[in-house]
Amino acid sequence: MSHGSDRPIDVLRSYWAKRVAAACEYGDTRQQLLTWIEDIPAASLPSEVPMLRAAVADARTASTALDYLAHHVLNRAPEGRLPVRIRAKLIGKIARAELTEAPFLALLEQLLAADEDALPGLESELLAPSEAPSLAGVHSVLAHALRAVPHALWPTPPYHGGAARPEIGARNYEVAARSLAAVVQDPELRARLLSAADKERTADTRRPDVAGASLRPHVKAVARALAERETGCTEFLTAVDDELQRLDTVHALSRYRKQASAPIVRTLWRGMMGKRVVAWIAELSDGVHGLLCRLPFHYQWIEGSRDDVLATVPGNHFEEAVGAVLDG
Repeated sequence: MSHGSDRPIDVLRSYWAKRVAAACEYGDTRQQLLTWIEDIPAASLPSEVPMLRAAVADARTASTALDYLAHHVLNRAPEGRLPVRIRAKLIGKIARAELTEAPFLALLEQLLAADEDALPGLESELLAPSEAPSLAGVHSVLAHALRAVPHALWPTPPYHGGAARPEIGARNYEVAARSLAAVVQDPELRARLLSAADKERTADTRRPDVAGASLRPHVKAVARALAERETGCTEFLTAVDDELQRLDTVHALSRYRKQASAPIVRTLWRGMMGKRVVAWIAELSDGVHGLLCRLPFHYQWIEGSRDDVLATVPGNHFEEAVGAVLDG
């Protein structure tokens, strides 16, 4: 259904207010944007819609894109400072998770400083759609490393098995750093990851916003170094993805107060319900398989052979789980 400028302005305004309210996870951002939408003059509202549409194009990144829209684009480039098509393309870069904050701000400032005659050329050069797969929904540790190396070295997507970004919990960033250090052969690069592990261990786990702050730049540096040496970069990135998925299961077991009989060595499948991961199948160190899912009213952890575990997967996930586990 079209919600373009031919619709009555009050309906258009109400529609986008509801979409923004539903997509935005941050209360201050939500209120700022709703106030902005309410205050846009009727004649200007249709021209601002492409920017809103770009922000909510992907549900996985909509909240982040709206946050950049509120706190960066609208503050630095309100109506008139940059053409709406350029502002929409800027937000599209965030919706596709192509940029982190510092490069985004640098790009925005470069566009704002450009002469009007130079803008079309900069738009073509700097805002061209990326040929790389979107990093929307990719865990920030992996996304930082992917952005640091040529696209040709990226592992084949979908990342995280196509499910939502892994949730590993604040305490598992140290575990991730030590696990990744074990797969790196170079002593200097290994030392970088072990240093990150030490910093993650002493980080304040009561502040989720600082979790991973030490690991991300070190993983990025290791990936870049391997890319420059033309050895092992893709394999390292694959190991990052695998470890994040493994720790997602470890964290889920902790969250639901379940205990595996042996260490989890890899996650084979994660099942989605809407935007949430609701089921996990993992392999343990002794070859046993485990399933964590809701059966029927409470989350349960079931261990056994591969076939026994697969037979227990709820029917609505069965075919997907079988395909993923057998492929793995």
